Amino acid sequence: MQKKNDGVKVTEKQAKKAWDSNKKDAEELLNDEKKMNNFLNQLEEKFSAVSGLTEKLKDIPLIVELVRAYIKKEYTEIPIGSIIGLVSALIYFLSPVDLIPDVIPVIGYVDDAVVIALAIRFAYTDLEDFKKWKAIQEEKAEAERVVESEEQELQEEEQEQDNTSTAEV
Repeated sequence: MQKKNDGVKVTEKQAKKAWDSNKKDAEELLNDEKKMNNFLNQLEEKFSAVSGLTEKLKDIPLIVELVRAYIKKEYTEIPIGSIIGLVSALIYFLSPVDLIPDVIPVIGYVDDAVVIALAIRFAYTDLEDFKKWKAIQEEKAEAERVVESEEQELQEEEQEQDNTSTAEV
């Protein structure tokens, strides 16, 4: 695979080497929740400031959400190799020092997009599993909100009946 944009080429081999170079740092971040949260906050800031190639980088918020759920131990059904690979790609994205400097408008993110795409391809099934888990969690939360709302309505009705009974006496 070779990505091309305005004469800029990034080979899969180059991207894989760059991606692999961050795996040790990824492991260290995964073992320090405070540093990881700080890293993810910085990453979200950078992602929100990126213009151009956003379609190629659109899965970054999902990856960040997965990593946050993983470090909070809410979602741990992902192999450690996959989570390390995804965090490694995020480290590459956040780093200003990479194959094509990020300061070059649009083109500066071509290499980042290739590295993120590699990580997604590597952990595709794991990301799909996380999406399913997330949908189930959202359904459960909605069901709980409905139950709580109905319980509150019943309590209010009981309170009203009690007030009416007391007023009649």
